[in-house]
Amino acid sequence: IVTDPRGNLWLGTERGIVQYDQKTGFKNYQCITKQGVVNENVQVLLKDEDGEIWAATFSNGHLYKYHFDKDRFEVFDEWLNDLNCLLDDKKGQLWAGNYHEIIKINKKTKAVRRYNIDKPIRALYIDRKGSFWIGTEGRGLLKFDQKTEKISASYSTDDGLNNNSVLNILEDQSGNLWLSTFNGLSKFNPKTKRFTRYETSDGLQSNEFSYGAALK
Repeated sequence: IVTDPRGNLWLGTERGIVQYDQKTGFKNYQCITKQGVVNENVQVLLKDEDGEIWAATFSNGHLYKYHFDKDRFEVFDEWLNDLNCLLDDKKGQLWAGNYHEIIKINKKTKAVRRYNIDKPIRALYIDRKGSFWIGTEGRGLLKFDQKTEKISASYSTDDGLNNNSVLNILEDQSGNLWLSTFNGLSKFNPKTKRFTRYETSDGLQSNEFSYGAALK
């Protein structure tokens, strides 16, 4: 769910995109390829720094952008398929993760640069200090250096992480990262590089979290 600059709600569903306007109610939108194929399963919705709405669809799905003047979603790039997560770096670029790589996307020129990670990407996050974090399914938590364009650090269960599948990343007011996994919740202090583990014995309803389900 995202909110656009006009105050409308946008909902990504398994049957397209739904807009909710408090005055007019609900309106349905389809994501259709240039070949006329409907991508119904919306995996991710994102509102970027400019207020633009982006949608990534699943099952041979593409990246779409909403055009306010045309009141419809159009394909941004048909070569960007099955994206699991989207991030706006506030520098005119989108970052996306699929099943084996992260992708840097120039929103104006559509130039794309790919970086192989070898595992599904489930979360992308830039913290308050500008550090770029990647949550993977199977490789734990990774730190990506945008200058060298390489992984500068990696953290796994060997370092205290609950589980090597990091499904989402949020940051608290103290700069700690909170990581949901398939086996509990981890709080990571980037300064000390130490993890605090939380499990059902600490009061969690369940140790297994869902993809993308997190909110600060």
